[in-house]
Amino acid sequence: MASGSKKASTKAKENRAEGGRSSKAARKLPKWREPQLATLVDTAPEGGQWLSEMKYDGYRALIAIGDGTARVYTRGGKDWTDRFAQIAAAAAELPTSGTLMDGEIVAFNSNGRTDFSSLQKSLSSGGDMSCFVFDLLEEDGKDLAGEPLTERKRRLKKLLKSKNGPLLYSEHVEGDADKVLQELCSAGHEGIIAKRDDRYRSGRGKSWLKVKCSKRQELVIGGYSLSDKPARPFASLLLGAYEGDELIYRGRVGTGFDEDTMDKLAKLLERRARKTSPFAEVPANIARSVRYVTPDLVAEIEFTEFTAGGSVRHGVYKGLREDKEAKNVVLEKPRGG
Repeated sequence: MASGSKKASTKAKENRAEGGRSSKAARKLPKWREPQLATLVDTAPEGGQWLSEMKYDGYRALIAIGDGTARVYTRGGKDWTDRFAQIAAAAAELPTSGTLMDGEIVAFNSNGRTDFSSLQKSLSSGGDMSCFVFDLLEEDGKDLAGEPLTERKRRLKKLLKSKNGPLLYSEHVEGDADKVLQELCSAGHEGIIAKRDDRYRSGRGKSWLKVKCSKRQELVIGGYSLSDKPARPFASLLLGAYEGDELIYRGRVGTGFDEDTMDKLAKLLERRARKTSPFAEVPANIARSVRYVTPDLVAEIEFTEFTAGGSVRHGVYKGLREDKEAKNVVLEKPRGG
């Protein structure tokens, strides 16, 4: 077990030994379960049955508490407790056991907004991170997935009331989803997640909807174009998304990199060099001056729109999505709200 995990476990045991924060009997560590996912739509839903939360720009995480420790899992079930040691240690201090929480791990930029690029830097440097917790799936050994969202959040708010550290309760607004969206977009945030006051259902469905202020898409890196500037290891990244088993070319991105990010990416790309294209097809005028790589890196890209040919326009690189499998990356198309 790595140092971060040991700290979280030790802290929880100390609390029980002192008769302090944790008054609950020790219960088993809950197992990871597939999280509920939101469906992308163009417009905010109407009606008072919808609860609107801010859409955070970070890593989705499930936090399990039990057996004297706390574990942090990614959306896909990877155990990243060591990478999120601050979050695990804070969770281990909560007065509960046999508990499973759902949230988003974030870092804040200089403007006080959650920012994926800032989170990437915090992960690399060991900087501060927080977690907005927005759901409670199990508490003290009881499965709450069948309870309405408002009841789960009531319990969650009570549980987190004693915490002022990196675990933050995710506030919501009932009704007025469009108004909430407009206010958040005006303030420079990413968008909203609108949720029906309903049970928790693993997988993607339409009882959770996401509405974005700007377009964002996860895309697979399949190559890069060369730069004519000596200090720049590449000019742009070649991006794609899967349709079935084929990686379809979706354009390039050449902005959003600082010097440190570019150097780290260059090393990752060099280790993945290959002679053949991983794409089903690449435009001939682009293919003449590119280098291809094994397509197992996933990038978060912000852009204005897709061109008529299906490529991103005015793309900006935001960071690598290490919690996503490249083979699962497909174009996310809005559905009717």
